[in-house]
Amino acid sequence: MTRNTLSLTLGGLLVGTASLLGSPAPAATTVDSGSWYDTGNWDTGALPGDGDTEDAFIDSAHTIDVDQAGSSTQDVSGTLRNVYVNGTLNVTAGTLATDGGGANGRLHIGDTASGMGNQSGGTVDLRRDLVIQTGSTYQITDGSLQIGGDFTLDGTFTAIGSSPVIALGGGDDMLGSGTLNFIADANGVATIDIPDDGDGTVIENMDLVVDLLSYDTGNGTEIDLINYKRISGAGAFNSVTIQNGTADIEYGHISGPGGPSTIKLTNVAPIPEPASLALLGLGGLMIASRRRRQA
Repeated sequence: MTRNTLSLTLGGLLVGTASLLGSPAPAATTVDSGSWYDTGNWDTGALPGDGDTEDAFIDSAHTIDVDQAGSSTQDVSGTLRNVYVNGTLNVTAGTLATDGGGANGRLHIGDTASGMGNQSGGTVDLRRDLVIQTGSTYQITDGSLQIGGDFTLDGTFTAIGSSPVIALGGGDDMLGSGTLNFIADANGVATIDIPDDGDGTVIENMDLVVDLLSYDTGNGTEIDLINYKRISGAGAFNSVTIQNGTADIEYGHISGPGGPSTIKLTNVAPIPEPASLALLGLGGLMIASRRRRQA
């Protein structure tokens, strides 16, 4: 590997040699779409982290699938350091695990271009941060998302249904100015657990959207959204939009260490979908017709 160096000479005296750029971290970049576990999809001809400490880059033209149950993208003889998604990352089975030491171990959805992350199973286990850049999206319908560092949301994060497990590691934060989107199923939503906020959960610049169309109030009229121990800043979302229903939002404010506390919806009342409303209307007409005949 070639290294660019600079020799400093004062009055004919060589006083030092400094590296201008240093040695870049090893990296693997996709050359085609397909399975993460296909070495032919990487420019190195090997899997990222296989025998080395590497970053992985998913090109904007490519879709990569973490799709092997029981397999991990972190090889025992190496370390997957950071993952940068400019295309599409699908996690359906297996484990995407990052490490790398120090500030490494991050998953960036969007880097030099807008990216997309879709998780319908498996485990995403990050030693450090999940970063969703402006214009980028991450959607989870099932599986486990474990964030060991900060959750920085400047794009859109969508949790569909109540099946996903979403948690931040102790001492780290949720922050950003993006959109946090929950789509409820009959049982509710996937509550985000933040067991011990370091500097606090900062939501004042975020927009919250909750869709209640499929929710069954037989499971209660309250829905927990975020469990946390500390909230910072203004302590309220920039905006709150309730779709296909009505609800109030309750903030359990804690300005310092303590808790636990919860951001939740109360007085939840879904609005029936049009087909259900039509059936209700038909039922009402039938009852009225029967009463007229009886009269």
